[in-house]
Amino acid sequence: MKLKLGSYLGSAQWVNKTGGKLRLIDKFELARQSLIASHSNRKNRIQSHKLKFYDINSIKLPDTLAVKSVSNILEELSSPEIIMHSYRTYYWAVLLAKNNRISFDEEQLLIAALAHDLGLSEKIDVLSDEHCFTVTSARLLSHQLTDYNYSEEKLSNINEAITRHINPVVSIKAGAEAHLLNAGAMLDVIGTRNYEIDNIIIDDVLLLHPRMNFKNQISHCFCQQKKTLPLSRIAFLTDNGLINLIASGPFDS
Repeated sequence: MKLKLGSYLGSAQWVNKTGGKLRLIDKFELARQSLIASHSNRKNRIQSHKLKFYDINSIKLPDTLAVKSVSNILEELSSPEIIMHSYRTYYWAVLLAKNNRISFDEEQLLIAALAHDLGLSEKIDVLSDEHCFTVTSARLLSHQLTDYNYSEEKLSNINEAITRHINPVVSIKAGAEAHLLNAGAMLDVIGTRNYEIDNIIIDDVLLLHPRMNFKNQISHCFCQQKKTLPLSRIAFLTDNGLINLIASGPFDS
């Protein structure tokens, strides 16, 4: 059975076929998803329920060997801004899940959040068949967990969440972890769905994991990706207003 295009872009099948390199049909799909995301954001801003009076200290990070290993490689490869972004992505994802009553696997979501931007690091070598930083992130994660007998099914689910996460839209049908990773990352990068979380809770997360110079750092990373991987999704999105969305987002930095 053929996958609908929206469920195909960023999937394992798509990555295996393209290596993350956009074809013309993929560019049309990205543009379509961007319009859908913009419309949904305006509509949901009015209709969405807001999460209030939530203690973020009740969010416990899974303390497993796999999580520790991924946390170590994140700290080894990434800038302080990206490290903090990775943890905030998890917190936003959990809070959005709470607000929308979405069940998820905590360890898988945390690993996905910690690893999703590993491919942006300037300390790594990108393979010739990797045309998207998310593909590199997934490879680095798989290599990091090689010695941990990590479930192939779980790792596949995490890697697919990572390779999908820069799509403007990731449906819950793609899996709870993929949907929530996308939602958490989008909130942190451009502020999407921040209206679903009370400002006091947002401030608590930012106190725990400060943004520092995140807007400038992530914009720099994306512009570098555009130069080195001009046929990637992030290059297409950068060419079509992403940097402006980052700059105009609700966060100060």
